[in-house]
Amino acid sequence: MATGCAPAGAGGAESGSGDRPGGEVRTGGGAKADGGVESGGGVESARGLRALAQGVRGAWPYLELIAGANGIADPLDDRVVAAYWLGGPLLAAVGPFAAGNHVQERFAARAGRWWTEVAAALEDGFIANHACHVMVVGPWVGMLRGGRSDAPLEVIDRCRIRRARVLEVHCDEACVVTDRISFSSGVLEVNSPGGGVTQRVRLGEGGRHPCGPVKVGDTVAVHWDWVCEVLTPAAGEALGRAEIAAIRRANRALAVPGAPELG
Repeated sequence: MATGCAPAGAGGAESGSGDRPGGEVRTGGGAKADGGVESGGGVESARGLRALAQGVRGAWPYLELIAGANGIADPLDDRVVAAYWLGGPLLAAVGPFAAGNHVQERFAARAGRWWTEVAAALEDGFIANHACHVMVVGPWVGMLRGGRSDAPLEVIDRCRIRRARVLEVHCDEACVVTDRISFSSGVLEVNSPGGGVTQRVRLGEGGRHPCGPVKVGDTVAVHWDWVCEVLTPAAGEALGRAEIAAIRRANRALAVPGAPELG
């Protein structure tokens, strides 16, 4: 490609927190709930999809929390799934401190040595979405503190849902420009899309694109190396706000004095 896109799948790190490349369930309009099967094609019944989603350590507890706070019976309702992955108004009904209590109940034992850092990030509450889960609940902050920056930074950068602008579309792939998470002087930062990197991402296989039609100029949501869906302006803004909130909490965890370091 003329744009010199990095190949899809470059890097290859795994998240180790239940969110892994090539292991997503695509639900509703293309957002994913991790597990490896696509709704409407790979799963034979709604019951099968629900069973897979319930087995996901990361996403399902948040989906239940968001649905319950908003009086929605089905945690796999498209509105709930979108709120977890992309952010949006449904998260306001959860409340940051209710979300923080939920995280403590669900994940404190699993967090083990790095719970001190997670607790610090919860001081002004938690946002019940994917960005906060990746950047705060996972072990990556502890690894960054311990000097192991390359692999955990790659996981944070690629596992988060990030905005990208489509430059080219070719069969089952697209070339996009997206922002990048950096880590310098003990602080996580995200650069602007205009100062980002080009990357080749997957739309689907064999002409089947669960993300829907994608064209040059579209703003899309990308998870690992997959396009999840085309973003509306409102959805893109919500995603940006969710990411800023998650980075702020992650940096608070990174600044905790005397927290255990994972080296």
